[in-house]
This record gives sequence, C-alpha cells and structure tokens, in this order.
Amino acid sequence: LSGAELRDFTESYHGSIFVEFWASPCLACDYLDPVLEQTVHLVSDDNILIVKVQCDNSNEDRDMCRSYGVTSKPTLMVFNGPHQYQTYVGRQRANSISWFMKRLNRPSVIEITKENIDHVKMSGDLAVIGFVDDLDTEAKSEFLSTAESLHGIHAFGISSSRDLASSENASFPGVMVYNRDSDSAISFPTSMTLTGQSLGQFLEAQNHPLIREIDFDTFDDYRKSAPVLGLIFVQTKAERLHFTNSLQDVARRYQGRITFGTVDADQFGAASVKLGLTYGKWPAFAVENILDDAVYPLDQQIVMTVPAIEAFVLSLV
Repeated sequence: LSGAELRDFTESYHGSIFVEFWASPCLACDYLDPVLEQTVHLVSDDNILIVKVQCDNSNEDRDMCRSYGVTSKPTLMVFNGPHQYQTYVGRQRANSISWFMKRLNRPSVIEITKENIDHVKMSGDLAVIGFVDDLDTEAKSEFLSTAESLHGIHAFGISSSRDLASSENASFPGVMVYNRDSDSAISFPTSMTLTGQSLGQFLEAQNHPLIREIDFDTFDDYRKSAPVLGLIFVQTKAERLHFTNSLQDVARRYQGRITFGTVDADQFGAASVKLGLTYGKWPAFAVENILDDAVYPLDQQIVMTVPAIEAFVLSLV
C-alpha cells in the first residue's frame, strides 16, 4: 500500500489492521515476508488485515511513515482506526502475531473456569491468570487495569475460585504466569504487593526470565552470557518448576551479580563434575565464575532447599 491507501484503509475498515512499514533494500523485511504470509492464513477467519507499506517510494510515503514515528525498517504497527494505533513489539513469528491480533478483537480479560483454563494457558506466549476474591476490590482493580493496559500483549484471565487456585498451586489472592514455550508456570511473589506497577514489572521480567531453562541450543550461549552463573541441576519437570518458582526472590535479589538457570541433569549432568559436584546426586547446585575460572559447589550432603541455596550464595557475594 501507499501512504494514502493506508489512510483510506484505516478510515473505512472496521477491524484491526497489522502493518509492516518497510523499505528497500531491507534483509529483515525480506525475512518477514514468509512470516506475514503464514499470518494471513492464521487470521483468515477473523476481521483482521495484514498489509505492507513502503516508506521510501515517494516523499508523501516518507512523510506519512515519519508521522507515525517510523524510524527503522521494518516497523510493525496495529491500527484500529486512523488515530488509534500502537507499535507491535512481540515476537516476529506467525503464531505470535496472529494470537496478538486475535486477542485485540476479544475482551482484555477472560473469566476463567475449570473448563477453559487449559485453553487460556496456551493462548499466548505468556498467559496471566489472577485468582482474586470478588470482594477484594483493590487487588481486582489493579489486575484488571494491568490487563487492559497490556491488552493484546499477553492473554489475561481472572477467577474468584479458591478451588481452582489450589488446583494450580496458586496462592489466593495470587497471579500465575504460564509460558507456553517452556511449559512452565511462575507465581507472582507473595512478598510483593499486587499493584499495576509491580505486576507490569513482573510480567516484563518474564520476557527475560530471572531463571532460565538451559537446553542443547542455549547451554553454550548461556555460559558465555554472564560472568557468574548459578546452575541448578534437576532431573524432573517437577523439580525444575519447584526451583524456578521458589528461587524467584533469590534470583531477583542477586540480579546483575548472578544469573540463575536450571540444567537438565540427564542431558548435561557430566558438566557438573567440572563444577566440583558428584555426578548422579540430584538435585544439585553450583556457582561458576567464568571470569575467575572458579567454581563453588554447594555441599551435596546438605538438603538442597531455597534457604540453603540463598545462604550459600550470600557467603559468596
């Protein structure tokens, strides 16, 4: 489309329009072409358009792109009218874009039941479910306002059922964040007051997790990404979820000094030997200082609990 055609579309189309502002040459724009083609098929049954606008075709197009704040190519934006638009900052994948667009056409918060909770948990890169009593108007208001401000970015649901919260191992009131890619669930820390600001910051951190899961694709990069690593060797999904959830406060407290990650002991257990750990005794924990080429294993005779790990980390920093 040209700039003039985009204006006509935004004024006449009664639905959401996903726009890629591009220029030539642009390798990143070329990369997006097949992604957007896949997205078109995924939203074909919804009231959603996917269009491309070239920013260097004419002076008018350049001025139009600048008027929307487009300074780099590609820039992705969503329009719901000529004056209602926002920049898309999510993952540049067809599934992520289609889920984002579809959520914009739906309520910002879904009422959660035992029948739909599993579907909602898988409905976005991050799904956020609040378990709040209807009488707790302050907490409920904070959660709903956060959901409205992040509408389309994450999937939000809310429930007042204590039984449902219990089945999800969630506190009440509480918030659980489900990551579809890693099949993990993180609870909003009970030590933090539930406000729009604290929940927003917590969700932002989940896009850059405090405790990452390490696999074959990320192991070497992870070791190179931070000078001091806290490596948690686990064997089961239950152990991984337990330590990922329970060590959030510890990881946050030492953020910037130690980067924590869970390691699949069955895949990478051999690496534990270089860290001074005894192979096969799981779960286990060690700190590796890449810069100093030093390792600090937690005594495996000690039961590996959160207080034990925190005390050990404190003794090192």
